[in-house]
Amino acid sequence: MFVFYGYDMHTEYVRFSARVLVTGLAALLMLPACALLLLVLTRRGLRGEATRALKRPLVTLFTFTGAYLALFGGLSYLTVGLRLFNTRRTYPLPGVPSSPEGWLAVYGLVLLTVTVLALIPAAVYGAVSVWLVLRHLFNAIDGHLLLPAMLAPCSPWALAMVDLRFGYDPRLPLPLAVMISIGSPVAITGLSVWEVRRLRHDYGVTWRGGVQHALTRQR
Repeated sequence: MFVFYGYDMHTEYVRFSARVLVTGLAALLMLPACALLLLVLTRRGLRGEATRALKRPLVTLFTFTGAYLALFGGLSYLTVGLRLFNTRRTYPLPGVPSSPEGWLAVYGLVLLTVTVLALIPAAVYGAVSVWLVLRHLFNAIDGHLLLPAMLAPCSPWALAMVDLRFGYDPRLPLPLAVMISIGSPVAITGLSVWEVRRLRHDYGVTWRGGVQHALTRQR
């Protein structure tokens, strides 16, 4: 596509950033929804075990979200600390409306130090957790064997809807743009359907049978 239709680096960067944002939001919203649907489908006597198991990917999800909120919040504090330390000027800060410039510089240095120390583990976890999202879908299989197959098509379909409504490249012929946008979610949905059938045929995993991890371990 880039060879035949050309591309603009800034436009592609904005498009890529938007797709990452949509992918993350779709996963954040759909993981709890899919977990709740699985819990509703589970037979009543097995829901206690299913509830305990489904908490595992949700904990990963909330930890991932918290790490990135801390990362972005820390970056904002880092900016404030740099301004205080570098400019040595009085800023209207909460609790210190008229502090001397020297104390503000010290305050900025302390803020920088604390923020950097907090950002290091958040940044490391944020980088490592991308693997959990892209490869393991927030460790969804720890919650339910069918949860990855349910969750996998959600982000591609969200991207396809955004592309078709707002973001497909106008330089591309419409049939090609539609094929590119729809091809990925259709393929991933087909793989998910195959995975559900394989789990049922090879291991006897059903929608109403609870977490059923013991079935796969026995075989």
